[in-house]
Amino acid sequence: LHLNSNSLKGPLPADLLSGSSVADDEVSIMLGDNQFTGTIPAAWSRFQQLTLDLSGNMITGIGSGLCGMGDWNEGVVSSYGCDAILCPVGEYNSNGKQAGGTSTCQSCPSAQYLGSVECGAIADDPTLGGDQKILEEIYYAAGGAQWKNSDGWTTDTNVCNWYGVSCDGNGGVTALDLSENNLEGSIPTSVFRLSALTELDLQSNDIAFSFDEIDQAVSLTTLYLSLTGLESIDGIGRAKNLKVFHSTNNKLSTIPYDLYDVTSLEKVYLNYNNIGGRLSGSMKKLSNLEELYLMHNQLTGQIPSGIGGLSNLRVLGLTENNFEGTLPVELENMRTIEVLAIQREGGTDGQAAGGSDVGTNFGSSKSGRGIGGPLLSFKDMPNLRELYLGSNSLTGTIPFDFLNGVEDKDSRELIVDLVSNQLEGRVPSSLSQFGEMSVYLADNQFEELADGLCNKDDWMKSKVDAFGCDAIMCPPNSFAKHGRQTSSDTVCTQCPVGSNAPYYGSFECIDDLAVDSLKERDILTAMYNALRGPQWTLSTNWLNDDVSLCLWHGIECVSGTESVRGIRLPQNDLEGDVPSVIFELVNLEEINLAGNQIAFSFEGIERASKEYLNVDNIGLKTLSGLENAPQLKLLHVVGNDFRGTFPEEVYSLTNLEVLYLSDNDIGGRLHSAMAALSNLVYLQCYECGLDQSIPTWLGNLNSLEYLRLDQNSLHGSIPAEIEGLTRIQHIDFSDQISRGGAGLTGPLPRFGNLLDLTELYLFKNNLSGDIPSDFLFGEYKTHELQVDLRENKLTGTISSSLAQLSKLSIYLAGNMMTAAIPAQICTMSFARGYGCDGVLCSPGTFNELGRQTSRDNACRPCDDLGSTQYYGSLQCGMDSQKEILKKFYSELNGPDWDDNDNWEDAGASVCNYHGISCADGRNSIESLVLESNNLVGTVPTEIFNLPDLREIKLKSNDITFNYDGIENAKKLVRLHLSDTGLTSIDGIGKAQSLKYLHLTSNNLGLLPDDFFELSSLQDVFLNYNDIQGTLSNKIGKLTNLENLFMFHNRITGEIPTQVGYLTKLKTFAMAENFMSGTIPTELTSISSLQIIALQREGGETAPGIGGPLEVKTAGEIGAGFTGSIPAFDQMPKLKELYLGANSLSGTIPRDFLSGIQDKSASIKVDLSQNNLVGTVPEKLTAFDSLKLYLSDNKLKALPDAFCSKANWMGGEVATNKCDAIMCPPGTYNEYGRQANDETPCEACPFTYTAEFYGSIECIPSNTGDYSEREILRLFFQATGGGEWSDKTNWLKDGVSVCQWNGITCASDEGGAGDTITRIQLPSNKLRGTVPPAIYQLPNLKTVDVSNNDVGFEFRGIEMARVLDALYLDRTRVSSLDGIGKASRLTTLHVQNNDFKGASIPSELYNLGNLESLYLSDSNFGGTLSSDIKKLDDLQEFYCHGNSLTGTLPRDLGTLHNLKVLQLSENLFVGEIPREFDGLDRLQSLFIDSYTRNSVGLSGPVPDFNNMEYLTEISLNANSLTGSIPDDFLINLKNKKSSVVIGLQDNQITGTLPQVLSRFSKLNIDVSGNMITKIDDSLCQLQSWQGGDVASFGCDAILCPAGTFNQYGRRSSEQFPCAPCEGAEQSPYMGSIICESEEKKKEKEILELFYNVCGGKNWKNNDNWMSDDVDICHWYGISCKDGKTVDSILLGGNNVVGTPPAKIFEMTNLKWLWLYSNPINFKFDGIGNAKRLTSLLLDQTGLSSLRGIGAASTIEDLDIRFNNLKGPLPKEISQMVSLKDFAVEGNQLTGALPSFTGMKRLERLRLGSNRFAGALDDFASNTRLKSIDVSGNIMSGPIPSTLLKGTDEDEEIYLDLSSNNFIGEVPGELARFEKMTIYLRDNLITGINPALCEIDAWNDGDVGEFNCDGILCPAGTYSEDYGRQTTGGQLAQCRQCGKAKYFGASFCGVRSSAVSTRIGFAIGVVSAGIALLAVALI
Repeated sequence: LHLNSNSLKGPLPADLLSGSSVADDEVSIMLGDNQFTGTIPAAWSRFQQLTLDLSGNMITGIGSGLCGMGDWNEGVVSSYGCDAILCPVGEYNSNGKQAGGTSTCQSCPSAQYLGSVECGAIADDPTLGGDQKILEEIYYAAGGAQWKNSDGWTTDTNVCNWYGVSCDGNGGVTALDLSENNLEGSIPTSVFRLSALTELDLQSNDIAFSFDEIDQAVSLTTLYLSLTGLESIDGIGRAKNLKVFHSTNNKLSTIPYDLYDVTSLEKVYLNYNNIGGRLSGSMKKLSNLEELYLMHNQLTGQIPSGIGGLSNLRVLGLTENNFEGTLPVELENMRTIEVLAIQREGGTDGQAAGGSDVGTNFGSSKSGRGIGGPLLSFKDMPNLRELYLGSNSLTGTIPFDFLNGVEDKDSRELIVDLVSNQLEGRVPSSLSQFGEMSVYLADNQFEELADGLCNKDDWMKSKVDAFGCDAIMCPPNSFAKHGRQTSSDTVCTQCPVGSNAPYYGSFECIDDLAVDSLKERDILTAMYNALRGPQWTLSTNWLNDDVSLCLWHGIECVSGTESVRGIRLPQNDLEGDVPSVIFELVNLEEINLAGNQIAFSFEGIERASKEYLNVDNIGLKTLSGLENAPQLKLLHVVGNDFRGTFPEEVYSLTNLEVLYLSDNDIGGRLHSAMAALSNLVYLQCYECGLDQSIPTWLGNLNSLEYLRLDQNSLHGSIPAEIEGLTRIQHIDFSDQISRGGAGLTGPLPRFGNLLDLTELYLFKNNLSGDIPSDFLFGEYKTHELQVDLRENKLTGTISSSLAQLSKLSIYLAGNMMTAAIPAQICTMSFARGYGCDGVLCSPGTFNELGRQTSRDNACRPCDDLGSTQYYGSLQCGMDSQKEILKKFYSELNGPDWDDNDNWEDAGASVCNYHGISCADGRNSIESLVLESNNLVGTVPTEIFNLPDLREIKLKSNDITFNYDGIENAKKLVRLHLSDTGLTSIDGIGKAQSLKYLHLTSNNLGLLPDDFFELSSLQDVFLNYNDIQGTLSNKIGKLTNLENLFMFHNRITGEIPTQVGYLTKLKTFAMAENFMSGTIPTELTSISSLQIIALQREGGETAPGIGGPLEVKTAGEIGAGFTGSIPAFDQMPKLKELYLGANSLSGTIPRDFLSGIQDKSASIKVDLSQNNLVGTVPEKLTAFDSLKLYLSDNKLKALPDAFCSKANWMGGEVATNKCDAIMCPPGTYNEYGRQANDETPCEACPFTYTAEFYGSIECIPSNTGDYSEREILRLFFQATGGGEWSDKTNWLKDGVSVCQWNGITCASDEGGAGDTITRIQLPSNKLRGTVPPAIYQLPNLKTVDVSNNDVGFEFRGIEMARVLDALYLDRTRVSSLDGIGKASRLTTLHVQNNDFKGASIPSELYNLGNLESLYLSDSNFGGTLSSDIKKLDDLQEFYCHGNSLTGTLPRDLGTLHNLKVLQLSENLFVGEIPREFDGLDRLQSLFIDSYTRNSVGLSGPVPDFNNMEYLTEISLNANSLTGSIPDDFLINLKNKKSSVVIGLQDNQITGTLPQVLSRFSKLNIDVSGNMITKIDDSLCQLQSWQGGDVASFGCDAILCPAGTFNQYGRRSSEQFPCAPCEGAEQSPYMGSIICESEEKKKEKEILELFYNVCGGKNWKNNDNWMSDDVDICHWYGISCKDGKTVDSILLGGNNVVGTPPAKIFEMTNLKWLWLYSNPINFKFDGIGNAKRLTSLLLDQTGLSSLRGIGAASTIEDLDIRFNNLKGPLPKEISQMVSLKDFAVEGNQLTGALPSFTGMKRLERLRLGSNRFAGALDDFASNTRLKSIDVSGNIMSGPIPSTLLKGTDEDEEIYLDLSSNNFIGEVPGELARFEKMTIYLRDNLITGINPALCEIDAWNDGDVGEFNCDGILCPAGTYSEDYGRQTTGGQLAQCRQCGKAKYFGASFCGVRSSAVSTRIGFAIGVVSAGIALLAVALI
């Protein structure tokens, strides 16, 4: 905006360009040389980068804060402040401002305005003429004609005679007093140009007053503005010499921060305004202050401790505000104080600071509780004479040394007001030291008044002389209006009968019950506060003084009273330590706090009359103290943590009637001391881990009615003493087997004496023998009796006499009963009318219950009648086998098998089923072979119950296999599960009969220890898995092993020597792993071995051996097995030996393979690609048919005799002689030999050579001195050598290249002469491109051309065979193509280049010799590949300042040699992998995230406890959580060395732990976290923080809570920890910015948001932009704990424009809801919002998601119904915290991106887009339970593994409707019991029948309509639904011949989802046009 040199006039508008959307960008406003007046508005601070010209105007002031806008005027303001905006009055320059270091503002006394551009003449009489002019301005501006007194004004030529004007001897105006003079209007700011003015009194006038230009009044010391209606004192901070300021009875709402800059102030009067918020700690800056009055305002919060630093203060008047918190102890430092008034009752001006009504029962007009906590002693205040603290909530007693320091104790009255607090105890006798005292103590809880006080006759204005103690306080049981006697008429009156006044000083009496209630209410309040009451799930009425405590949630009172009888708050989210004071509730009988996170102590429990205590599931570890509650009758302690120790305190609870001990580890035993609990009626201890016989002392518990000890491991017989429990009704000893016990044994007792028994449970034990004939008979029983004896070993029959027990139900299935069931029993009611089958199935029949219970559950006959000889069988021979196979068929998708012959034939024998083989002569299944048969699902473990099963072969099926119960398959010897997707074989060790195990081509990761217990194993095939770790030395246990195949895995480490125990081994195939070390002699001593495969190249028994070879990569050189090659001369049967691609060295032994017996047999040996040297031994000619692969070694001789071995190499030697074995020196090919006629050995090209036999490449030969010179000449010319900074000697004839600048030479290995080894020309002004010819320098080791403007190519770098260091920092390198061939590189520097966001190339990871890798600041993008693990020699990795994304690869943890890892300033997210523990040599770790607008790393702070050398950690500016672990760096070797830890600006909580004291010289930065405490011991470690702790104590570690500095800790005298200003004080230590400053910044951001987003036109903008209202109360804004903003909720509020990126800089912003607003939302900077979890932008017109990937903390993202097009960006996958992702109703296309990294995802809503492709199974999203992809064009079958990782108990929602899905709805979904599934309008052709039986699906529709409740069948349709539901006629499946597929919602031909969608869209458009037409009409 350029408007220079016009005639514009008037004030500058505050809202200039307020609608601009570019206020954050560079803005230029040119208004110079006009006639603008007044002040530059402070509101212009919204412009962040303003270039401003206001020179040559009549500007008189600069708005507050503008001089701190450091980016203004191109950053000059940051250097020169206000002068860079406008030169001050009295100065000038030609620009009107300082534009740099040389254009300073020059002195010019005549320059009257800011920004003068020229200097004129000075007036003749500046003092008089100027003052008169100013006074006249005041007269006319303030309505002088109407003044009460205007004598002399404008009429007398001498202003010193004007009314109210005082002058000095020179005639200059020194004072202006116009108070109460009827002034009206605005006082011109020119008044401050009265240069001699010292005092200005304008009080009691109706004026407007501005402090602009007050800095001109350099002599002003006194300013009176009371009763003027003043609303703001902004700008007063420039009054640098002001001493007295009065502004009482005005309309002030805030105290501006710049007031605290007026450090000259001595007296400040601001009473009776409306000042709110917190009192700033910056008050301490007013160090000269003597009197401060702030009475009768609305101040809140804690009184700042900084006030205690006002060492000159005499009067502090804070009466009648709303302060909270406690009295700051710093108040005791105010030794000069005389009057301290912080009471909340009234006070008026003209009275003492405490007011006239001190000590009177007027209560308080203020809300809240006031100041709490203890009363300070104020013992160091020698001058105190008045102390007012009434109507607060102070607690505790009056300190005995209260006011001890007052010096004048006799001659001057001391006034103390403590009325209406909560003080208690005794008023101390120490107060008697004061001669004259008025002490107001009424309405507290004092119980005693020291006797000596009643003799202080001069107290209470001598009323003690007249009325004795009553003049101080009325005694208990009496009252008075003021709580004391004040005259003869106001005596202390006795309380009426039935009422009481329990304390001294009562204002009134209350009834007796209310006395107790008052105390009990206080106790409950203490409990509420201690247990975090505000967060309880239910806290109805708690702390509501208007509601009876009996109505508080969970509280029950004694009937008719206000006394607590019970506290019932189970599962209510209580948290904390339960205060023991609850035991003082006199009538408390019941406590139920079960299921809360609390700590419960029983100390003091003896005080309560408690009978009922429920503390289930709270984590109790002890019951210590409970022994003192012998009155307890009921005790619940289920599910606690007694850690194997029985809580012996229970023994003392002799009145106990009910005891719940279940689900605890109590040490395995119930002890006999429990026999003392003779009143016990109910004892429950299931799942207690009991491992003992049933205690006999139980029989002594004569009162016992209920005994439950099931689900333990009890053993032995049931003792006869149980018969003594004559009152017992319920006994449960069931299931003592499932937890590994032997169960109860012995005979079944008769239980004849237990006449009240109603329930007896003994199932799942091993009771044996016959059922006693008098079982259950004592007296005749007529009540219902239930007896469960199932699954024992009972024999015989059932006594017919039991029929007399008419209401008996007895269950006996699964026993060994053979005798017929008496007919009388078969007619009993529990048989349900099914006769004897209703009791037990007869022999030869069975069912799953062993009895018939319904028509559908009849006893079924067995095929083999002899297989079930007992009554009540649960299974039987062949029928049980058929049932097992039936389940096998059903659960593995049998109908879809490729071959299922006879499986569905009910009459067929199982032996005729496809894939089933039975044992000869018996119908018993022996083999199950269904390989490659399309099995899908989980193999039921019941197959292990097939008694003769020997073989399972299920290879190449998509199945899940579980080994539970495999121990039952006693005969199983073969298990073939290759290619089935197996991920684990945990539990396989129980298959002890296994001999043959085939598990190849699966996903196995680890071999469990129990695998090595399979001692019968002979053949093991584990090839092509992902098995990791080392080969266990337990391998030696498999002594029957003959063939071990484990190639192509990830096994590391050495071959264990224990392989030597495998004496039967024939094949040892471990090829294609990552093993190392030497080949152990124990392996070469196994004489049975025929095949050894340890090569690193591919192939099962290596069929690819002998094929083309590739040059080893850097990572492969030196890898694999090392050391010399064994002779293998003790292996007579060896036929194949594969050792290729390792690093074996030395010569081939002379007796190599000499032990092989049959040398005429075909033998195959691979030794290629090792480091073997010398000659191949001639003894090998003994073999007739040898294939010997030796290429790519360093062999120099091949015996001539080999050339005549015609049968060698498959007969190739007969044709190609020795070339068939190895190419001779000087030749090469890709085989290193002539493999056939088409692959001859080729000669090396000129200047190249092949030194050894068997070469696969040629390398440059030594070219000599001349060729090196020529190469350097080319280099010089290509890089602009003529312009180099230093080209000394280059190209000079007669000068050796070794003397050229930057060239280093050394003698070559042969000593032939000097050769170039280094080119080092950094920062030498090279330009151009370095030619690849330098790679032909044969001995070149180092190239350094860093800091030059050169390009660099890596083509041909493989020729530089010894090149080990490249320094290319700050060059023009932009690609690393070809770098992978520099196999010898150990050092690579390519920092500060531009790789244009490309990923780090994969070939870089092939440089296996790299030790130092520098990639910092080079614009690399993408993720850091897991291939980094290949660089296992890496010691330094610098990758700072790139744009790497995603999570840190776990494989970094495999770099065991790494010492420095620098990954700071990238975009990494997620947790630091646990695998980093493998970096055991790491010394320095840097992963800061200061600059990348990213939340950075998350998760807990790692313990690094495996790091022995890590002394430097920098993880600043991330999002790490939790506390610092106790074992942090615990294994650091040298804890006395200097250790530097950077954890600044994370989310670390808790205490800085004492364990850190293990480090002697720690320098730790944990500022900017949420740490609340430092262990005191750390503050004594004087060597910490570079010695700062010695100087500054704890402050050197972290600034205390409520203080701050720019570092968060103190490191020098210059930067102390300063108290924070304002009401918003952080509770955390180490603040680097105060929350008040943060909130101030947030206000500026919100104001900017308001201005750029059309705030004026919002539907609701209540309180926005109001300086009188805290931003937390602006509409749509909420704050965390009332402090900083945590949510912006402005959905549907007509917000427009582009929300500024600064909104993401709100530190605690968690929720941002801007849905249904027409905004242009950008994600730029969203990474700064490190706590943002919910972002709702639906219906906003959003069109791009660019940058959203940085929002990795968001859990809830709603971007529905917008204008998004194209594919979903890949960066969505970086949002690893997402739980709910909604993107329906857009126009997104393409395949869905991967969601595998979103491990927290719960809901995925993708409907109504145009997504295509297959549906993922989301198996890795284990929390996902809701998916909507409806209305897209997705295709393919519905995955059978859909949601396979999700818990089966979850309620699932799936909407796949209106797509192109094909095939059958998979039966695997049946694992979910609860599902709502929509599938209409797809191409589905069937439903798996299993799904039609799940009644609960689709809200019960499946239970009602079977399959139709999922989809209508083909040939039918259901309008709108596509299925049948309870919705009337339209929801039924109706006939339609055109409905080809299942789930049609209309009757017609459906071609695809696309046509349906297009039709729908046209319909919507047509409808819209019609509506529009109607609207227009």
